[in-house]
Amino acid sequence: MLQNLQQLLAQDLATQQRFIALGMPSERTRVVGNIKFDIRAPEDFVEQAVQLQQTWQLAHRKIITPIVWERCGYGTP
Repeated sequence: MLQNLQQLLAQDLATQQRFIALGMPSERTRVVGNIKFDIRAPEDFVEQAVQLQQTWQLAHRKIITPIVWERCGYGTP
């Protein structure tokens, strides 16, 4: 089945290696990351999100964007 794919895009190196071990030719694989965590939100969005979290007293709720999470003082998500 993997031989029918022209290209395989993996989230990380470990995932890429698993597909290669299953028979996917390594030259047709690429690690592309995870867009959910690899992109950065515009600075004004981040500032607005932090302000809303404080205003709405949402400290107990997880913020989706990692940079916002860090800015609120919760460390790395």
